[in-house]
Amino acid sequence: MNLRISVAPGAIALGALLVLAAPARAGNFVAVAGCELLSQDPPRFRTDFGFVDTHLFGPLCQVRIEPTSFNGSTLWPALACTAPPALSCAVDSAGVAVFTANPCLDQWLIWNCSITTAGYPASFWARLIGPNGAVEQVNLETFDCAAPTPAARRSWGSLKLLYR
Repeated sequence: MNLRISVAPGAIALGALLVLAAPARAGNFVAVAGCELLSQDPPRFRTDFGFVDTHLFGPLCQVRIEPTSFNGSTLWPALACTAPPALSCAVDSAGVAVFTANPCLDQWLIWNCSITTAGYPASFWARLIGPNGAVEQVNLETFDCAAPTPAARRSWGSLKLLYR
């Protein structure tokens, strides 16, 4: 049995054009703004970030920041979260930080979000939830703070002696 499919010469070019004209959906919607050591005992780290609609992802109704282990890293659940007035946030018993917009935001550029963890690096699945609970985008995020540099107590005199 021979099966022949004939395609008009312009059909392939038209198909390629339609694919290229579709809105881009790949890309990261979480932008890390910085990290801060809040306390050494017990260790607490706060990571500041925002949600940025750079790829026309659609409405933001909710973002779930879910802890995960990545490349053998320790799983560090969220302990607390903060959000700007456009969102509310809460942390559930599994350490998932949930940022909710009510109503959903059609266009969004949101800063001043944060989560607090007990260690670093902290890896999370960031899930962008659209209308009707549909997951619109998923990103793997690793929030990494630089280790604090221990400081030895010295007097100015002993410090000067080091460099003489």
